[in-house]
Amino acid sequence: MRLFLAVDIPDSQRDDLARLCRGVETARWTDPAQLHCTLRFLGELQEGRLPELKAALTTVRRPDFACRVRGVGCFPPVSAGRPARVLWAALEPRGELAALKQSLDQALEAFGPDEDRDFTPHITLARLKNAAPQVVAGWLQRHANLSLPEFSLRDFALYASELKPEGALHQVLGRFGAM
Repeated sequence: MRLFLAVDIPDSQRDDLARLCRGVETARWTDPAQLHCTLRFLGELQEGRLPELKAALTTVRRPDFACRVRGVGCFPPVSAGRPARVLWAALEPRGELAALKQSLDQALEAFGPDEDRDFTPHITLARLKNAAPQVVAGWLQRHANLSLPEFSLRDFALYASELKPEGALHQVLGRFGAM
């Protein structure tokens, strides 16, 4: 099973984000129903270890906090001088989300280390292939002032992800962290 942990985005915010999903011809836009903010990618896990994983996740408790979608960006960043491969919307507050991720990392030490890269809380809107830099820059500029209403984050979800030619299909296997 290919697994990851994420926070979900409310339906009303998904609708707002879906309106951004145009304007870059070569983009493969994310289905609005699949929008989320990945906290940790777990990769392949044998199904027999799923109960152990769920038990570890029940130890992670976080109080509710308010989140907000604000701003857009791309990976790699424009400043890197390489073609953008991902367009995203930023999720705030970084500090609280990073603390939640750190708690997850500690609880899941038995499942191996996390990816060795900085955590940037974001919602992937599109994957790009051969997008013209000026088109990406224009999209980023048009949506630079994105700011959606706050929403309460009450839990996080364990997802199974199945890769298909038309894109990944995600299924919730459980919710955790609610107080």
